[in-house]
Amino acid sequence: MLRQIISLIFILLIYSGCGATIDSIEAYAPIPLERSPFMPSKEEIKSGKTKVVLTRIDDTDFTLARQANLGQSLLVELEQRLGKSGTVEILDRDIARKFEEEIRLSEMNADSQMSEIELSIAKYAISGNLSNAQFTSQFVQTAKWVDKKGKVYVIPAHYNYTASVKGVLKIYAIPSMKIVKTIGFSGSSTRREDSKYYGDDYLPSDTVGMINKAGSSAIYSTRYEFKNFLAPKGYIMEQRDDEDRSILLVNIGSDDGLSTGDDVKIYSTKSTLNPLTDEEEIHDTVVAEGIVSDKLSKHRAWIIVEEKTNAVKLGDYVKANYSFGFGDFFNGFLQH
Repeated sequence: MLRQIISLIFILLIYSGCGATIDSIEAYAPIPLERSPFMPSKEEIKSGKTKVVLTRIDDTDFTLARQANLGQSLLVELEQRLGKSGTVEILDRDIARKFEEEIRLSEMNADSQMSEIELSIAKYAISGNLSNAQFTSQFVQTAKWVDKKGKVYVIPAHYNYTASVKGVLKIYAIPSMKIVKTIGFSGSSTRREDSKYYGDDYLPSDTVGMINKAGSSAIYSTRYEFKNFLAPKGYIMEQRDDEDRSILLVNIGSDDGLSTGDDVKIYSTKSTLNPLTDEEEIHDTVVAEGIVSDKLSKHRAWIIVEEKTNAVKLGDYVKANYSFGFGDFFNGFLQH
């Protein structure tokens, strides 16, 4: 059975990128593109990876969390997860301390204490707080039963331990310091231990470790929501078509977090008139979907559109769309 699973994994790894192949760019004819009425600025075009600052996660309301230094543990885990995403540049801790005060002032509706130059170094600040952190132990007495053949089965007396963590992370836009997204997190860790009876309130020596493990699981569960929100925009520079499909050149590549085979969505910025207020409203609409091809360099990528399109404009943008996939299954298989 194990050999069959490994063979399946090997086959999937071989063929997972086949649909992302472009044999020759020259085989596609250039298509004139209409300019978007909302062309990106030079600063937006040069932005590259999304720059963020991470500020502390407040654990002060929960004694067990403070004992486990859970806030710091969650912050380190978040830093590692975002760092692994390849789409984010995390600024150093000295800068983060300044933004902690800036977030506090914004929540008080107080004036900023940072200069425009200091505020311009990052696009987002991330903060958070715990809403719950607890550890429970349940004692289960010895259980015995006999089957029809007279065989005796025994489940020894044991404890079931559960650590659970819950909270929320808030993403602040810079320089406005307004919350643009909240991401809830929750996780748990469990363990069973055969034991003598000590009472339901007995706590094992690894309580702190289990709490931190639950926190790690909680942050891990947010990885795709963060990665999708913080993925950099790549602006469309060129379109080419053949008889069957379109390909698009964008101004981000492997150094900005893209990989061959990544799913992407193509967005066009449009304006509409609100019939109730007679005011113009600006919104982004998905006009096509595609994948990152094997024609990929540090800051350029060709995107293969799933269906031939004439809905794209020069200056429209793409963002990677990450979700649970084969890699998660493979990692989970290795861990178990």
